[in-house]
Amino acid sequence: MANCPNCNSPIIEDSNICIKCGWRPYHGVIEGNKNAFSLVSQNFKAISIISVLLSVVSIGFCFLPLWINIKSPSAEAISTTIIFFSTTILLLYVWVLINFYKYLNNFYHPLDNIFSNLRWYIVSMISVPILISIGTSFQLGRDLDGLFTFLLIGLYVLWAFMQILIGSSLIKAEKYDYIGGLSILGYVMLASGIIPLFFFLTPIFFSNIFIKASKYDNKLHS
Repeated sequence: MANCPNCNSPIIEDSNICIKCGWRPYHGVIEGNKNAFSLVSQNFKAISIISVLLSVVSIGFCFLPLWINIKSPSAEAISTTIIFFSTTILLLYVWVLINFYKYLNNFYHPLDNIFSNLRWYIVSMISVPILISIGTSFQLGRDLDGLFTFLLIGLYVLWAFMQILIGSSLIKAEKYDYIGGLSILGYVMLASGIIPLFFFLTPIFFSNIFIKASKYDNKLHS
């Protein structure tokens, strides 16, 4: 049993966090041991499959314009396909983010600011389709229509801002990442906050993280 270097309270050997002050151990960065610390209990196999599925769906969505150009489907078919892909991506992405939030509890405390940023990021993602649904369900007058547009722009700015903040935090966390994948995800998220098209690449790097974590967890318990 070791003592927390922040508050000197005892830390259980296999714990990932000091219960008293919330400090998270370096997990081998000090001693250079990459394979000694267990991860926060999580079903990495399931989330790896979901993150890969999200990557496939996101890539498929990018090819929609090509499908429309070749097949020339009806407007109703286009609308149905876009709604299907958008809803699937949103649901899978939020689920991946929730699991990513839990996964980050394995790392040292400089990442603490990322947790509030992730919560706001998830809120901004969920709020956009809700706001669009409300707007399309009711006939909006000119004044409300202007307010609706203003809110959508505000949510987009919030999303982009959170994307940049989270990406920057992940890049800075590289030296604490004993599994790998956080920094490259950070660069992609940072880029997608500036150029939204890169957003469809981020699921690939989420899946990279969870696949690495799954292999690491299997190695520890083999």
